[in-house]
Amino acid sequence: MKIILALLIITTFIIADEDWSSSTAIENTLTTYYINNNTPAPYLEDVAMANNRFRTFLDIKEEYSDAYDINIKLILDANTYHHDINNSIIGDEYDDEVSIYRAYIEYIDDYHQIGIGWQNIPIGIGTLYSPINIFNPIDATSIEIKERPALNVAKYEYALSELSSFLFVFNQDIATIRLKYFINSIDIGVVAMRNNQDDKDEKILGYEFEARLYESSWDLKSEAMVIKDNNTSHQKVMLGLNYGYGNFSFTTEYLYDSLSQSDEIGVNIFYQIDGYWTLTLTDIYYIDTKLDYSIASIGYSLSDNHSLKFGAVMGFDTDKEQNILESDSYFMQLVLNY
Repeated sequence: MKIILALLIITTFIIADEDWSSSTAIENTLTTYYINNNTPAPYLEDVAMANNRFRTFLDIKEEYSDAYDINIKLILDANTYHHDINNSIIGDEYDDEVSIYRAYIEYIDDYHQIGIGWQNIPIGIGTLYSPINIFNPIDATSIEIKERPALNVAKYEYALSELSSFLFVFNQDIATIRLKYFINSIDIGVVAMRNNQDDKDEKILGYEFEARLYESSWDLKSEAMVIKDNNTSHQKVMLGLNYGYGNFSFTTEYLYDSLSQSDEIGVNIFYQIDGYWTLTLTDIYYIDTKLDYSIASIGYSLSDNHSLKFGAVMGFDTDKEQNILESDSYFMQLVLNY
């Protein structure tokens, strides 16, 4: 929080300076859910939920030097929740929350990038699973899969060449070094971490790998890590494929976790029907339990800045051939950008 307060103070002093430029924007995301209870439990009733998020963007850039850039980014979220629980002894629930989504200052030149504050860390290449990114983990079952949490860190990246780099990231609980090279259409990175979050003492060694398969439209990717904590160790491995052609993209990824002895496979399909309509399907299959979890949606572009999406969340036990979720979920999401 001290870094964020310092950014606000700096912003107050420089926003009126003629050598600096600023821009603002607002994104309003309204998401509503209807959950239809499938069980006879009297305390589990139909639920209508709404989450209205106002996201405010403030970008400040220096204008007096061509040799380097200094950027300040502040993104604040104001969320309003309303849960309408029908015929329940719990009653309706309301909540308001203001939170910081991003808040950092960065310096960039031809070789160096330094960032300090609440930010996203660019480690890992997975779309549905990214085991080595313990900073900003992916939730493959979220309807907003691109929404990633931030962490208060200091980041330094040095460009070894146009496509190769050295990255160092530090905060009070996690320290990371990554060396990444681009060799003959292959991206490969080696990562070493020290994780002391939640009283852990983990030493982590991992890799990230991505390569185009010959001259096709297929990309092979993988990332994995070995985690040592005291006298124990376990592994997490992701292996995947990407395919993209025209308005169609396909991703499949397999994840194995030796600690929980579980493995799962995910698929993401996106199709741009025309200039207005899109179809998206994300399916997660848990191999050991034979459970399947799917999110399907159809989107419509109202304009260049506004969009509407309808979808459903489904769960299925492929072994017992029955619905595995206590409730069927349906959602509508309206995004307005100003």
